[in-house]
Amino acid sequence: MTATELSDSDVNAIKQMMDEWTTALADRDWPKWQSHWTEDGTLLPPDNKRVVGRAKLADFAANNFGVVKSFAFTDWTFEGSADLAVVTNTIRVEFEPAGDEKISASNNQMLVLRKQAAGQWHVEKVIFNSDGS
Repeated sequence: MTATELSDSDVNAIKQMMDEWTTALADRDWPKWQSHWTEDGTLLPPDNKRVVGRAKLADFAANNFGVVKSFAFTDWTFEGSADLAVVTNTIRVEFEPAGDEKISASNNQMLVLRKQAAGQWHVEKVIFNSDGS
């Protein structure tokens, strides 16, 4: 990675993309959710095998992630250069309950993002785990 830092406009574009990406997940809009990944996007979920490629990612999400009621990102960090970004944050998620119980999670995640030729950022790799709370 070069010493070049991400611009404020890149940081804002990444945050907006992640909001759209997570909203698509919450809406279970798999075509839109997939469109925010690179073709060979890779998810490294806890206690699961690596998931590679847009179609497999959408299948995994549809079968393993509950219906999202709300989400919020905190504790952002950004590092990168002109076309590569490494982002960390904490995401707090509340899921639609299956019964009377409230289901929520707080996860730390690290994302590797690639800026595409047209200028938009896409998710290339994601790893996440519980933040212990």
